[in-house]
Amino acid sequence: MSIEALLGFFGRAGITAIVVVLASVIAEASGPVIGALAASLPVSAGPTYVFLALAHNTSFVSASALGSFAANAATIVFLATYARITIGRTRLAALIPAILAWLLPLGHFASVLWLIRSWRPHSTQGGRRNPRRW
Repeated sequence: MSIEALLGFFGRAGITAIVVVLASVIAEASGPVIGALAASLPVSAGPTYVFLALAHNTSFVSASALGSFAANAATIVFLATYARITIGRTRLAALIPAILAWLLPLGHFASVLWLIRSWRPHSTQGGRRNPRRW
């Protein structure tokens, strides 16, 4: 591994760490409501998407964002299920149904994302259908 690759890696990791620590400092200093809002921001994904945009083309970045969206939506289902069934059960007895509830929407979200990726709006110019460039 070259020194330039190591510097690039540690530079990206350092910038991401600074953003995350800054968000946690804001959350700690501002109280529970504003802190929850700051903590829920995509503070680790934001810098990652900037680095992806610098290194890859737009279709790769958009596919990554759609995949992240599906994973976050499934995580919401996991957290809601776990919070609902965890009262009065052991950790394992609550975790297994929550994991199953997380896996079920992932397949559905993935199929919806393929539809979104394959859909392209068309316009007619001069009687011909031409794909619109995004």
